[in-house]
Amino acid sequence: MKQASAKKGFTLAEVLIVLGVIGIVAALTIPTLLKNWQEERWKTASKVFENRLTEAVGQMHARGRLTVYTTTEAFVDELKNFMRMIEVCQNDNLSSCFVSEVLDDITPISTNTLSTAQSFSKSWGTNIIGLKLANGANVFIAYNPSCTLDPAATGEEVSKCSVAALYDTNGDSSPNKLTKDVNLFNAELSSFKCEGTLLPEGICVGDSVGGCINTCDGSEFISYDPSGSGMVFCSRNCWAGVKKACADKGMRLPTSAELLIMTQHDDILHLAPYNWASEENSPNYFANILNYGTIGRMYKDIGYGARCVKTP
Repeated sequence: MKQASAKKGFTLAEVLIVLGVIGIVAALTIPTLLKNWQEERWKTASKVFENRLTEAVGQMHARGRLTVYTTTEAFVDELKNFMRMIEVCQNDNLSSCFVSEVLDDITPISTNTLSTAQSFSKSWGTNIIGLKLANGANVFIAYNPSCTLDPAATGEEVSKCSVAALYDTNGDSSPNKLTKDVNLFNAELSSFKCEGTLLPEGICVGDSVGGCINTCDGSEFISYDPSGSGMVFCSRNCWAGVKKACADKGMRLPTSAELLIMTQHDDILHLAPYNWASEENSPNYFANILNYGTIGRMYKDIGYGARCVKTP
């Protein structure tokens, strides 16, 4: 009778060797992975903060509320309406809104010494104000009081209008180090001006435009012939014509989301029943349109118009 062969498994020594190798590899790679992940988190948080501050300053300018402030305190008092703040710390109590020390390489910098905008390499000489934001970031901020904001100002006159900010994206948490979670940012004021109707949401709405253009290159069909001859009317693209008319004005077609916001202000805009939106719809002979207050789609050859928009 043939004896059954015994099944061979891993010995304890072999299992321990494998686990040891896995542990070594993990010890070598995991710290690097965690470091790269943290670096990306800081970069993302920094970009979010800088975009938000720039947007807030632009919104203030667009609504005519970035006027001549003689102090940072006065500027911040208005900025509260555009950024979610949970605490404001005056110049004599900055430590309540920021860590006491920030590392520059290995040298600690006492934040108690950052009392004026001159600490930000600015010659404004205005007080710094500390802010704690709802998203967990801590900010030191200073406003340029020499900003005149003449309605006709352009170029250098406009560039004087800026805000300096030293911000910590993760609040009091470590490492509190420059170029890591702590960064310096200058929010320059753009030359955004609204020649139309400026909505509270910051959308500048222009007058109605219309018109159709020829987009026929043999590849685009924008409608359908119900008689059965197939896709036709590539020479009559009204959606593209309106889009071009907006671009010629330095504006653009509104998105569907912006159109829905515009309907909330119809008492001042008096929108037409149909307004083209910026998004094309599948297949490519359709585009989105505002249809009596709701978003639908329409053949591009239909001769409707739109209200052009722009934002800061």
